[in-house]
Amino acid sequence: MPPLRTPLRSISGNRSKGSEISHYMRGQVMGKASEGAKLVAIAKALKLDRSTVNYTL
Repeated sequence: MPPLRTPLRSISGNRSKGSEISHYMRGQVMGKASEGAKLVAIAKALKLDRSTVNYTL
């Protein structure tokens, strides 16, 4: 079992973060939003997480 992280200690910088969406995909999100599409509809159409779409807008 791995050792537990002690409170208030920094987390390792080796942890990978989620990748960013491409400029093209960002444009797709903005385009659908300007057409009046709702956030959930955009997320489903582009197969993105709802929070990603919300953050982009």
